[in-house]
Amino acid sequence: MLKQLGIKHFIAASRSARTNGAVETQVKRFNELVKRLCECDSQIESMLSVFELILNTTTQAKMRYSPFEIIFGHRPRVCEFEELKPAIKFSGDYETYMNVLRNELENIRKTVYADKVEMRQEEEKAYNRQYKVKEPSWSVGQVVLLSDKKVKPNSDVVLSHRPFFGPFYVAQCVKGQPHIGMEYKLVDVKTGRVYPYLVSGDRLKPYDERRIALEARLSQPDSTLSADHEIRAQAGKGETEEERQEEKQQVTRKKNPIEPAIRVIKERKTNGRPEFLVLFADNSLYWADLVSPLLLKEWRLRKKPSRRVKR
Repeated sequence: MLKQLGIKHFIAASRSARTNGAVETQVKRFNELVKRLCECDSQIESMLSVFELILNTTTQAKMRYSPFEIIFGHRPRVCEFEELKPAIKFSGDYETYMNVLRNELENIRKTVYADKVEMRQEEEKAYNRQYKVKEPSWSVGQVVLLSDKKVKPNSDVVLSHRPFFGPFYVAQCVKGQPHIGMEYKLVDVKTGRVYPYLVSGDRLKPYDERRIALEARLSQPDSTLSADHEIRAQAGKGETEEERQEEKQQVTRKKNPIEPAIRVIKERKTNGRPEFLVLFADNSLYWADLVSPLLLKEWRLRKKPSRRVKR
């Protein structure tokens, strides 16, 4: 149906209102009309036709034509005394009349398209200058946190709500058209579930596990740190430098019986805990409840999300 009518359907990113500015502007104007023309909510339904007429026949500040003119090729007649552009004369030849009408509509829509492109460029420059926008540099495999400032209704976590959650792997970089920004597909690090929506780059934040561990260590009380230092000092008093070197040499002489892991083959849950079937260098397979971060990352990015069949 959209192809037959010549309509191009673009999907905007979730929770990014600026990616669909035209619709957001109409919603804002609709809310303003409701507040001006309705005394109570019960009157909204009876005033919908008036709102539709106002929105379709009003010319925007930066546009030369109203939505009505773009569709029909002439200004709407809202009163008897309004001066209208002379209508296309009909000489009796339907083909000539349709060609003239088609050319008129095409000229109007070309002008509208040029105005929209120019307006979009000006708005983009102003936005980038105001918020100091930089080109996103996220790549596949990077570990990130996702911004979520929305508080659930009736939730007891309001002041203590954390603005970021995760972590996630960047599984895919999606860009449909050159003039549309890059979107990202995310995979949960712990569960392997794919985040159901594409995410814009401004909602992402780099995740550094070492920094979080360091902050946790720095947040410990001084007594714990001092006790830890005392234990280490007492343990090292009875050892000489020769004994330490000999102990290191003994450790290096021992053969490591553990074969290196190659990759994760399968994942399951036992009593609510995840377990991974790991392939080792000697072609043996074992179930493990803990794997290295690199193996887990490779498994999360390689695993394809299962699709649910709708009945």
